[in-house]
Amino acid sequence: PFTCPVLDLVLEPSLLHALTETGLETYTLQSGYHTVREAELVDDKYNACPPTSTPLCLIGLRPFMDVRSLLLAHSRLVLVTEPQGTASDDLWTVYSLHLPSHLDLYRDMLAVADMNVAAPHGFLQLLCEAHIIVRTWLHRLTWLRVMAPPGVVVTQEEVTEVTRSFEESCIKLAEHYITSRRSKEYKLAIPYFRMSKLPLMDVLNRLNIETPVPAGTLKLIEELVVDSSINDSIMNAEVADKIIDFLGERSLDNLVKLVILSPSLRNFKTKQSLDYIESDLRRMGDDFTVKAEYAVAAVMVGGIGDWLSMVSPVELSETVLKHYHLLFETSSVSSPPSQTFSEFALSL
Repeated sequence: PFTCPVLDLVLEPSLLHALTETGLETYTLQSGYHTVREAELVDDKYNACPPTSTPLCLIGLRPFMDVRSLLLAHSRLVLVTEPQGTASDDLWTVYSLHLPSHLDLYRDMLAVADMNVAAPHGFLQLLCEAHIIVRTWLHRLTWLRVMAPPGVVVTQEEVTEVTRSFEESCIKLAEHYITSRRSKEYKLAIPYFRMSKLPLMDVLNRLNIETPVPAGTLKLIEELVVDSSINDSIMNAEVADKIIDFLGERSLDNLVKLVILSPSLRNFKTKQSLDYIESDLRRMGDDFTVKAEYAVAAVMVGGIGDWLSMVSPVELSETVLKHYHLLFETSSVSSPPSQTFSEFALSL
């Protein structure tokens, strides 16, 4: 939707410059969104990318009268104008405009986004554009290092700076999405936090501590903790302590759920988890309504098997069938590995 009839167009990797009858207009491009999706596996679990439906953004509108020609050079945009009513070559004017670097453009977009934080839609659009600019440039640098065109040198410092900006944009997108009340949106915080390469403890420290805990925060903690069951190196005593205290004080249902789902969490601070769960079980026991998952979680972290006898047999059976993997342990001592009943199964 140009403001005037277009005389000429030139393309940068992330921008389109349109020369119109009244001046110069600069727009963002959607090519970067498609480039990322063609070059990467975007599964919205470990890797996410803003949608290709993100609207184009007008980021520059500069008046220039009587422009006759437009040329894109390596770091300049050149315009040549001829005043109307004269044919003298002496009166031609050349404008040499300095093109901002991809990092300058990225920082400018973040600055404008921060100014529009009260308008969520505009704020998100600018965040997405800033993210795509550094992400596509990172792809470009990788390609240039592999192809090594004559005269082009890509330094490690340049790659590091762009990578740092990319990870910063991932953090900003994650922190925006996690505040959403829509599950489709707050789930996107998970891949963006993963892409940011932030340690799990740093992610937890950035979360908004409030009660009731937002659904996005609970989903993020669940995904990161369950994922740590696959990679135990990202879970440590400090992280476990933070999660157990956070959920024990604010969302015991989620703590019980994670104790059952995550072997990594059960390896740390089991007494701390047990204290929270048994405290609630005693209150339930007074009302004769002990929840099956609470009793199972308590036994998994060292509680007495008597808690299981206080649960309805039907409810206990349903819960055990749902989490039947808890009944078995795989021994790696023998070859081939053998399965035996777990301590929980014996208590049951």
